[in-house]
Amino acid sequence: MNNLENNQFSVPKVMGILNLNADSFYEGNRVLNTDKFKTMVQEMVEQNAQILDLGAMSARPAGSFQIPIQKEIDRLIPAIEWIKNNFPHIEISVDTFRAEVCKVVLEAGVDIINDISGASWEPELLSLVAKHNAKVILMHLIGDFENMHNSFEFGDIIEIVKKDLNEKIQKAEELGVKNIIIDPGFGFSKTMDQNWTLLQRLHELKSLNKEILIGVSRKRMIYLATGGTAETALIGTSIAHFIACQQGANILRVHDVQATWDAINIYKTTLHSTGRI
Repeated sequence: MNNLENNQFSVPKVMGILNLNADSFYEGNRVLNTDKFKTMVQEMVEQNAQILDLGAMSARPAGSFQIPIQKEIDRLIPAIEWIKNNFPHIEISVDTFRAEVCKVVLEAGVDIINDISGASWEPELLSLVAKHNAKVILMHLIGDFENMHNSFEFGDIIEIVKKDLNEKIQKAEELGVKNIIIDPGFGFSKTMDQNWTLLQRLHELKSLNKEILIGVSRKRMIYLATGGTAETALIGTSIAHFIACQQGANILRVHDVQATWDAINIYKTTLHSTGRI
């Protein structure tokens, strides 16, 4: 029995992306005013998103820049409070690598810190996560904010990512973090071929014994393969999500919640037909 057959055939959770900024690479999920934010949250919840991921500062491949810390906080807190007041059963994730922001949003009741640096830029963030008994998403990348999208020459990309994430897991656990999710970092520090290799061999990261999040929604790896743009990449994204389900992904971070569930439900149907669930 191979690694894929050993998989628990679990159905992944869906994390909806809400970008509280004007800089995100995909315009469809930019929520720059209160009415659009509330409408999109309500739609995602109705479509069965179990987690909402709030980002106040873009990390897009071209033109991303760091905004003042207080501005990031000011964008996040009203959004967090509204979700908690109206949908208290929904887990809230905040996409930040800044410890100062982390402290404020955890005190506001956030459940998950989604750190693209894997806590390598501001390691003190981990102690805050541990203090609040929150979850942390540790992502693989190489470099800093300015060059994080540059591709680097690796050996076996799976082994490189696995080694890096294992080191980040150990550091987090040493600081008392008990709830760790890993993200291989599609689109960060990798060539297109390396991104696709990661997706095809995602199940090999199961050896780290952590939940695996993938974020491929409407990314460059998808729309370059289909010859389109982020706006036309929905079908390609759904196919990638189906592959991720087969490979054992536990959380899908997405722009399009209903379309993601369509892909998951096709996956579930194949499992039923083979008697695996």
